[in-house]
Amino acid sequence: MFKYYLRSSFPTYAGPRSNNMFIRYKRIDPNDIPRDVTSGVANPEIARVLSNILGFEVHAERLVIAPSNDSIVYVAKYTGPKIPKGATAVPSSGYFEFFEVTTRKVHCYNCGDFPTHCTNCSHRRWFAGQNPN
Repeated sequence: MFKYYLRSSFPTYAGPRSNNMFIRYKRIDPNDIPRDVTSGVANPEIARVLSNILGFEVHAERLVIAPSNDSIVYVAKYTGPKIPKGATAVPSSGYFEFFEVTTRKVHCYNCGDFPTHCTNCSHRRWFAGQNPN
């Protein structure tokens, strides 16, 4: 069972604390974000605007989230001027980009080798953005 998290940023140092993991950033549509995400969006203005964009309540809450094989982190990356207090929409020159961040162990789940050796490799499907199962 996957755990779903929502963040407004995801620094590269927040990845797994292991050298044997891949991190994949996949650009997604905001409609792909499930309603049962746990919010890790710390900024209340960004949380309010995201609530309006996503169509469900996003609570402002500061959480430490490190991805793992059983979690998916959705990132709503904002670019633009500071969002004013009380705003419910993005300023005209601002925009959000949405990403799905997942991790996988380096070895192949099917053959135990590095992903390039297995013809039915779940890693190959995962890297291509497909469901690895």
